Amino acid sequence: MTGTSPTALSFFVAGVPIPQGSMKAVSIKGKKFTQLISDNGAVLNPWRGKVVDVATLARNLHGWPTNYTGAVQLSCRFILPMPPSRPAAARRAGIDVCRVKPDLDKLMRAIGDALTIADVLDDDSRIVQAHLAKYEVLEHQLCGVEVVLQMMTEFDTATSTQSLLARRRAAPPPIGARA
Repeated sequence: MTGTSPTALSFFVAGVPIPQGSMKAVSIKGKKFTQLISDNGAVLNPWRGKVVDVATLARNLHGWPTNYTGAVQLSCRFILPMPPSRPAAARRAGIDVCRVKPDLDKLMRAIGDALTIADVLDDDSRIVQAHLAKYEVLEHQLCGVEVVLQMMTEFDTATSTQSLLARRRAAPPPIGARA
């Protein structure tokens, strides 16, 4: 390891990725209030624990700063088990894009929360750009998530948006738009 901090952190967590569930209100006997709990905590918590463990190990091993407060780009490639109902062509190929549940945004939410718990980020709101994909594989032992975090400078985050806005200002208004 060199004397400089890395600008990227990557790791792979083996296992079947679990999405962040929705919250549900639970009444507490004898209390006037309800408590919010995750509706899939029984399966989410072990998965998130694995992600936290691997992220913490990667952070420590590669010298990523603890509780990073800068802007980051997150890339996640989720590898899920292929169900037996897939067409023969997909099964022969052994891999296909995943067009069914779990939802990609819920899979990412579980990773964002785990990165915060692992002190990789001080809060998952530091994720300002995300590249996400989900695939199904026939060989279920290959399932997991590949995570890549890239530090972004203010120049990185602003420059691409500035050029997009400049192109949009220069373009003629869409047909039917109000003047």
